[in-house]
Amino acid sequence: MAEGRIQLKPPRKPENIRHIVAVMSGKGGVGKTTVAVNLAAAFFRLGRRVSIFDADITGPNVVKALGAEGGQLTVFNDKIVPYKAHGGIGVVSMAFLVGEGEPIIWRGPLKIKAIQQLFDQTDWGYLDWLIIDLPPGTSDEPLSIMQDLSLDGVIIVTTPQRLALLDVERAINMVKRLDRRVLGIIENMSYFICPGDVKVQMFGGNWTDEVAMRTNVPVLGRLPFDPSAAWMTDEGKPFVLFKPESEMSAEMMRIAEKLENMLEEKESQK
Repeated sequence: MAEGRIQLKPPRKPENIRHIVAVMSGKGGVGKTTVAVNLAAAFFRLGRRVSIFDADITGPNVVKALGAEGGQLTVFNDKIVPYKAHGGIGVVSMAFLVGEGEPIIWRGPLKIKAIQQLFDQTDWGYLDWLIIDLPPGTSDEPLSIMQDLSLDGVIIVTTPQRLALLDVERAINMVKRLDRRVLGIIENMSYFICPGDVKVQMFGGNWTDEVAMRTNVPVLGRLPFDPSAAWMTDEGKPFVLFKPESEMSAEMMRIAEKLENMLEEKESQK
């Protein structure tokens, strides 16, 4: 193993899941969960079998973003069955197990144990894609997931602010230190589309490209700022499904197809 990397135990991957991809961010507030949920929705639109695992134990928001409040996890043959949102997107989250607004005040070891139990006790069925929504930062939960599971890769979500990108570089370096693959960066709120289809950069500069070049990680795509995206996420309506004609949706579909091509190419080289 390369110098400076952390020695890991052999990772594991359920045989019935084709691809496992984690979505992370160096800091909060960049739209990571919105991206994770809409990426899952994009694969669903492509006809893939997809589920999303909310690994943010103390701040689980995937259920809200998928409009799955009021749903519940069921148990069959001593295994958790994912709740199906929007006609077929499976979701497993701690949010199903606690009351709305109820705080989960746990230290790291308890959070890690909860992640392992939720994952291992779930019957995921046969999946083309399992998307794992990680909490922001580079602490307990991301570390546990990357050590324990054989991921096909990690996607980093950011906004084009220079301050946010300092944390992006830390996240990328963490993934590499753990000898996992960074599939690429998704730049959220990249630009605003003004009347006349004029694109205006939200924050100015090309900091994302600089970080991508410095870390040798590709930019998978750039999502425009659309005020309706926040409202739709709050309403549990992924824009890929409920606003398919938008530039946001078109870009997310391009990202999903790009990821499929990247991993199919990797499989063909084995």
